[in-house]
Formats: sequence, structure tokens, C-alpha cells
Amino acid sequence: MLPLTPPTTVTSSTAYVNTVQVTVSGAGSAWTITIRSKEATPKILYSATAAVGSFTPVNVQIPIGLVSGIDIVTAGTTPGTADIWITYAQ
Repeated sequence: MLPLTPPTTVTSSTAYVNTVQVTVSGAGSAWTITIRSKEATPKILYSATAAVGSFTPVNVQIPIGLVSGIDIVTAGTTPGTADIWITYAQ
């Protein structure tokens, strides 16, 4: 397993998430995607082993608050390819 990549920061301010769409075109090998808050003890919004396809793991009427912002972290043996769309307000 490779170590966690440096997080990709979506925003560093508190965000209220409405939707998350993940589209994986190359799953890599044992590649995981985690979307989390930037708190000292992060709240995990989404975490899964990547599989080819399109997923909407979050689609809510009442937004989910992530304090201190949003990070996307990946890990695994071989990196894959994914597009991630996050709809949020601040």
C-alpha cells in the first residue's frame, strides 16, 4: 500500500455539502478515495475502494456541514483515475 497522498483541498472554509458525484474511469489497484472534513479528527463524508462506474454517494435535502473545509485523500497500490464533483455552499 502506498502512503496517503497529500490531500487535495477543495476548500479550507466550513462547507455545507449537498451532493457528491464520483466517476471512476480507471480503478487502479486497491485504490481508495476518501472525502472528509479538515478537522483534527476528520468527519468522513465518503470512503470506498474505487470501482469503475459513476456513483452519487451523497444527495441530501439538508446540507451536511464539514467544519474547516473539505479534503480528498487517495491511497492504494496503483493510483486510478476519477472525476469528483462536490456541490456545496459556504
